[in-house]
Amino acid sequence: MDRQEIIDYFLELVTISSPSKDERKIADKLKYDLIQQGFAVEEDNSAYNVDGNTGNIIARLKGNTEKP
Repeated sequence: MDRQEIIDYFLELVTISSPSKDERKIADKLKYDLIQQGFAVEEDNSAYNVDGNTGNIIARLKGNTEKP
């Protein structure tokens, strides 16, 4: 991504309504976008601890080199 693409993506994200404890829309968008980029994505159950509707998003990208 170049600088303008990053700015545009940020502006897209900040237009998504995501009040505290109701971040589902932005979480779903981020999860979808990360998966499209090749990340393995999971969400923990921390929403239950804060009475919200969204957990923490954990994204992992497999490396492209062998471990030494």
